[in-house]
Amino acid sequence: MNEPLIVFSAPIVVDASTVWFSAYGIGWGYAAYALHSHTLCEQFGAADTSVKQLKLSFELGKRRICQALLCSRRPILGERKTLSVIDFLKLDNGSAIQTSRHEPDDFESHVEPSEAVIGSSRACPAD
Repeated sequence: MNEPLIVFSAPIVVDASTVWFSAYGIGWGYAAYALHSHTLCEQFGAADTSVKQLKLSFELGKRRICQALLCSRRPILGERKTLSVIDFLKLDNGSAIQTSRHEPDDFESHVEPSEAVIGSSRACPAD
């Protein structure tokens, strides 16, 4: 199996507008990342900037987040890298993916466990 594995920590909403998380990748260890609410709304369909919506869009967007991590520069030790809309547009060759803004009735029953392992074999686009 040649697929890279990325393990995500549980997302933490800080300052009511940013999601912090860590990701572990074999060969590069742990790295810290951030996603602003603007990116989660625009790229992952969060209906608003509530904690519930930000966490839900993060959980539903893990596959694309994984792809963006694999295609972007790793943060240096002690740095928290903020992923932007541009990081995700690169994955789509300049066109944003349409996302649904439908929210499940029961958030807790529709979210994957906080520790998720995701593999991706999609090639990264050239910069």
